[in-house]
Amino acid sequence: MENEKQSFAGDVVVEASAQVIAINAETREVKMEADGEKMSMIAGPEVQNFAQIEVGDVLTVEYHDIALGAIAKEGDSLDEAMEMIATAEPGEKPGVVVADTEAVTVTVDAIDGEVVTFTTPDGVQHQRKPYHPTVLEFVKSVSVGDRVDIIRTHAMAITMTKKEG
Repeated sequence: MENEKQSFAGDVVVEASAQVIAINAETREVKMEADGEKMSMIAGPEVQNFAQIEVGDVLTVEYHDIALGAIAKEGDSLDEAMEMIATAEPGEKPGVVVADTEAVTVTVDAIDGEVVTFTTPDGVQHQRKPYHPTVLEFVKSVSVGDRVDIIRTHAMAITMTKKEG
């Protein structure tokens, strides 16, 4: 079967924000509220600029799940992983960006409707139902035995913005 769609790209983004309503500097507990729901978290030592947080500040978390893929070229094989972390500079509001990327060539073992079973280079078999429309469209064009290069990045940005006023 000739593959009609040779590649795919998909990105899912989720964002949430909460306002700081109380801070306990001794225990590093930050209490927040979002849409009437209250929650708290303990800021670990990696939160370098904890002293910059003030009641009224807004904590925003943005999460990206990015996937790219293509039919693998004969002889090519991906099997790499990388993680990146960036934190706020001293004196700035606390913030961090964390991203991890995995590049792997998988072999398609089975396709059952929208569910794909594949094997990674380490011999582990996985079963997944893609959720992004472009990935679902790509699945329709692959066949059992096809090798697919997949690059997937999970990234999260956490920022604290100054209260207004």
